[in-house]
Amino acid sequence: MKKLTLLLAFIVFSLSVKAQPPQKTQLTFDASVVYHPDNYFFGYVIEQGFSPRKTYDILPLFTSQFGIRDFIGRSGWFYEGNLIYNYTQLQAALSFPKQIDPYYGFVYETSSSGTPDIEIREHYHSLGLSAGAGYRWRNQKQNRSFALPIGIKSYNTLWRKSTSKTSEGKTSRKLYQDAKFEDWLYYGIYTKPSFEFSLSKKRSAWNFALFADASLIWNASSDLGPSLFLGGGLGVRYELH
Repeated sequence: MKKLTLLLAFIVFSLSVKAQPPQKTQLTFDASVVYHPDNYFFGYVIEQGFSPRKTYDILPLFTSQFGIRDFIGRSGWFYEGNLIYNYTQLQAALSFPKQIDPYYGFVYETSSSGTPDIEIREHYHSLGLSAGAGYRWRNQKQNRSFALPIGIKSYNTLWRKSTSKTSEGKTSRKLYQDAKFEDWLYYGIYTKPSFEFSLSKKRSAWNFALFADASLIWNASSDLGPSLFLGGGLGVRYELH
C-alpha cells in the first residue's frame, strides 16, 4: 500500500511539473536598506559597555545586488548568484567645551559661533558575492509569484575613508590602513522572501519585486557572535528568451 501511495504521488508530481510552462532564466537587480547593530563596526568597545550610537549617527547599510537566477527544469526550484555592493556612513558633530587659559586663568569659548568645532564622516564601501537556492510559487493567471531563497554571502570592506570639516577647511584620509584583510571580511547566511509581480496584464519579460532582507553576519577576525541585519527593498527581474 505504501509503495502504491508513493507511486501515485510521484505520478501526480511528474504531471504537475510537465503541465507547467518552461521556467526562464532571470537577470536580477535588487536595492535595499538594512539596519545593522552597533557591534558591526564597534564590537571591541561594545563589550566594554560603550554605545557608539550616543556619539555617532550611524546610517543603515545600503545594498545593491546584480545577479542571475536559473531554474531546475520546469519546476519552481532555482539557484542564484549575486555580486554585492554595500555602503554605509558614520557621522559625528563634535563641539569642544569651555576651557581655562593656562596663563591668564580666565574661561574662554573654543567655539564662539555656536557651530560644531569639527564634523566627521566615515565612509565604508564593500564588495562581495552571494550564492543560494530556493523555490518560487507562481500564479500564471495574475502574473504574480512568491520566491523564497536561502543562501550564503561574503564581502570585504575594501574602501574606508574619513573626511573631517573644520573652520579651517576640509581634509580626508584613509582609515585602518594597517588592518589585515580578514579584519574587514564578513560572511554569513541570508534569506530574502520576495513578492514578484508584473505591471502588464499580459505575460512580460519584466517583473518587479518587493522583498524583506534578513542576514546573520559574522566577522572573520572577531570572537563575537553574529550580527542580525534586517531590512527590505525593491527589485527588478528580466527573463531571458
